[in-house]
Amino acid sequence: MAEAGLAYNFLKFVHVVAVIVLAGNFIGLALWKLLADRSGKVASMAFVTDLLHRMDGAPTAFAGLATFAFGYVGVRGFGNTIANTPFALWGLILMTVAGLIWYFGMRPLEAKMADLAEDAVERNEKVGRDYWRASGLWLTLDLVVIGLILVITWLMIAKPDIWPYTY
Repeated sequence: MAEAGLAYNFLKFVHVVAVIVLAGNFIGLALWKLLADRSGKVASMAFVTDLLHRMDGAPTAFAGLATFAFGYVGVRGFGNTIANTPFALWGLILMTVAGLIWYFGMRPLEAKMADLAEDAVERNEKVGRDYWRASGLWLTLDLVVIGLILVITWLMIAKPDIWPYTY
Protein backbone atom coordinates (compact mmCIF):
# COMPACT_ATOMS: atom_id res chain seq x y z
CA MET A 1 0.00 0.00 0.00
CA ALA A 2 2.89 2.37 0.68
CA GLU A 3 4.16 1.81 -2.87
CA ALA A 4 0.78 2.90 -4.27
CA GLY A 5 0.96 6.12 -2.24
CA LEU A 6 4.51 6.74 -3.41
CA ALA A 7 3.59 6.09 -7.04
CA TYR A 8 0.55 8.36 -6.82
CA ASN A 9 2.56 11.15 -5.20
CA PHE A 10 5.25 10.81 -7.88
CA LEU A 11 2.62 11.04 -10.64
CA LYS A 12 1.01 14.03 -8.97
CA PHE A 13 4.41 15.72 -8.51
CA VAL A 14 5.38 15.33 -12.18
CA HIS A 15 1.88 16.43 -13.23
CA VAL A 16 2.10 19.61 -11.11
CA VAL A 17 5.62 20.42 -12.34
CA ALA A 18 4.43 20.01 -15.95
CA VAL A 19 1.53 22.40 -15.26
CA ILE A 20 3.96 24.93 -13.76
CA VAL A 21 6.20 24.67 -16.84
CA LEU A 22 3.20 24.97 -19.16
CA ALA A 23 1.74 28.03 -17.42
CA GLY A 24 5.17 29.59 -16.98
CA ASN A 25 5.88 29.17 -20.67
CA PHE A 26 2.69 30.98 -21.74
CA ILE A 27 3.20 33.75 -19.17
CA GLY A 28 6.91 34.15 -19.93
CA LEU A 29 6.39 34.28 -23.69
CA ALA A 30 3.69 36.93 -23.30
CA LEU A 31 5.97 39.07 -21.14
CA TRP A 32 8.88 38.85 -23.59
CA LYS A 33 6.54 39.65 -26.46
CA LEU A 34 5.02 42.65 -24.67
CA LEU A 35 8.45 44.01 -23.75
CA ALA A 36 9.74 43.67 -27.31
CA ASP A 37 6.64 45.30 -28.78
CA ARG A 38 6.71 48.15 -26.26
CA SER A 39 10.35 48.86 -27.08
CA GLY A 40 9.34 49.86 -30.60
CA LYS A 41 12.67 48.47 -31.83
CA VAL A 42 11.89 46.46 -34.93
CA ALA A 43 15.09 44.41 -34.60
CA SER A 44 14.08 43.43 -31.05
CA MET A 45 10.57 42.58 -32.19
CA ALA A 46 11.95 40.42 -35.00
CA PHE A 47 14.38 38.66 -32.67
CA VAL A 48 11.80 37.97 -29.95
CA THR A 49 9.03 36.80 -32.30
CA ASP A 50 11.43 34.48 -34.12
CA LEU A 51 12.76 33.13 -30.82
CA LEU A 52 9.21 32.87 -29.47
CA HIS A 53 8.17 30.74 -32.43
CA ARG A 54 11.24 28.51 -32.35
CA MET A 55 11.28 28.07 -28.58
CA ASP A 56 7.54 27.73 -28.03
CA GLY A 57 6.99 24.46 -29.87
CA ALA A 58 8.89 21.74 -28.03
CA PRO A 59 8.59 22.97 -24.41
CA THR A 60 4.88 23.71 -24.72
CA ALA A 61 4.10 20.43 -26.47
CA PHE A 62 6.20 18.43 -23.99
CA ALA A 63 4.69 20.14 -20.92
CA GLY A 64 1.17 19.78 -22.33
CA LEU A 65 1.63 16.10 -23.12
CA ALA A 66 3.25 15.44 -19.72
CA THR A 67 0.41 17.27 -17.96
CA PHE A 68 -2.15 15.16 -19.80
CA ALA A 69 -0.30 11.84 -19.49
CA PHE A 70 0.55 12.05 -15.80
CA GLY A 71 -2.91 13.42 -14.95
CA TYR A 72 -4.58 10.66 -16.94
CA VAL A 73 -2.49 7.94 -15.30
CA GLY A 74 -3.15 9.56 -11.92
CA VAL A 75 -6.89 9.17 -12.47
CA ARG A 76 -7.01 5.87 -14.36
CA GLY A 77 -4.15 4.15 -12.60
CA PHE A 78 -5.84 4.30 -9.22
CA GLY A 79 -9.27 2.92 -9.95
CA ASN A 80 -11.13 5.91 -11.36
CA THR A 81 -12.38 6.75 -14.82
CA ILE A 82 -12.31 10.10 -16.56
CA ALA A 83 -16.06 9.89 -17.24
CA ASN A 84 -16.81 9.36 -13.54
CA THR A 85 -14.43 12.08 -12.38
CA PRO A 86 -16.09 15.33 -13.51
CA PHE A 87 -13.23 17.67 -12.59
CA ALA A 88 -10.83 15.50 -14.62
CA LEU A 89 -13.29 15.29 -17.52
CA TRP A 90 -13.66 19.06 -17.63
CA GLY A 91 -9.91 19.48 -17.20
CA LEU A 92 -9.36 17.26 -20.20
CA ILE A 93 -11.95 19.12 -22.29
CA LEU A 94 -10.54 22.54 -21.39
CA MET A 95 -6.97 21.37 -21.93
CA THR A 96 -7.93 20.12 -25.38
CA VAL A 97 -9.44 23.54 -26.15
CA ALA A 98 -6.27 25.27 -24.92
CA GLY A 99 -4.10 22.96 -27.01
CA LEU A 100 -6.15 23.63 -30.13
CA ILE A 101 -5.97 27.40 -29.57
CA TRP A 102 -2.21 27.15 -29.13
CA TYR A 103 -1.50 24.88 -32.08
CA PHE A 104 -3.95 26.24 -34.65
CA GLY A 105 -4.10 29.86 -33.46
CA MET A 106 -0.95 30.95 -31.70
CA ARG A 107 1.65 28.91 -33.59
CA PRO A 108 0.73 30.22 -37.06
CA LEU A 109 0.53 33.77 -35.69
CA GLU A 110 4.03 33.43 -34.23
CA ALA A 111 5.43 32.45 -37.63
CA LYS A 112 3.56 35.31 -39.32
CA MET A 113 4.77 37.89 -36.79
CA ALA A 114 8.35 36.66 -37.11
CA ASP A 115 8.20 36.95 -40.91
CA LEU A 116 6.58 40.39 -40.84
CA ALA A 117 9.06 41.75 -38.32
CA GLU A 118 12.03 40.30 -40.23
CA ASP A 119 10.72 41.86 -43.47
CA ALA A 120 10.46 45.22 -41.70
CA VAL A 121 14.06 44.90 -40.47
CA GLU A 122 15.27 44.11 -44.01
CA ARG A 123 13.38 47.13 -45.41
CA ASN A 124 14.55 49.30 -42.48
CA GLU A 125 10.92 50.21 -41.70
CA LYS A 126 8.56 49.99 -38.78
CA VAL A 127 6.27 46.99 -38.54
CA GLY A 128 2.88 47.51 -40.18
CA ARG A 129 -0.76 46.93 -39.32
CA ASP A 130 -0.60 43.24 -40.15
CA TYR A 131 2.06 42.74 -37.47
CA TRP A 132 0.08 44.66 -34.85
CA ARG A 133 -3.14 42.82 -35.74
CA ALA A 134 -1.38 39.45 -35.43
CA SER A 135 0.32 40.56 -32.23
CA GLY A 136 -2.97 41.65 -30.62
CA LEU A 137 -4.67 38.41 -31.60
CA TRP A 138 -1.71 36.35 -30.37
CA LEU A 139 -1.72 38.11 -26.99
CA THR A 140 -5.49 37.67 -26.70
CA LEU A 141 -5.21 33.94 -27.43
CA ASP A 142 -2.31 33.66 -24.98
CA LEU A 143 -4.43 35.25 -22.25
CA VAL A 144 -7.30 32.86 -23.05
CA VAL A 145 -4.94 29.87 -22.75
CA ILE A 146 -3.50 31.20 -19.47
CA GLY A 147 -7.07 31.63 -18.20
CA LEU A 148 -7.95 28.08 -19.22
CA ILE A 149 -4.86 26.74 -17.43
CA LEU A 150 -5.89 28.63 -14.28
CA VAL A 151 -9.45 27.29 -14.47
CA ILE A 152 -8.15 23.75 -14.98
CA THR A 153 -5.76 24.17 -12.05
CA TRP A 154 -8.65 25.33 -9.85
CA LEU A 155 -10.72 22.31 -10.96
CA MET A 156 -7.89 19.94 -10.03
CA ILE A 157 -7.46 21.53 -6.61
CA ALA A 158 -11.11 22.14 -5.64
CA LYS A 159 -12.55 19.01 -7.30
CA PRO A 160 -16.02 20.58 -7.37
CA ASP A 161 -19.24 18.63 -7.86
CA ILE A 162 -20.06 19.77 -11.39
CA TRP A 163 -22.10 18.57 -14.32
CA PRO A 164 -22.43 15.99 -15.76
CA TYR A 165 -22.14 14.13 -12.46
CA THR A 166 -22.46 15.14 -8.85
CA TYR A 167 -21.51 13.04 -5.90
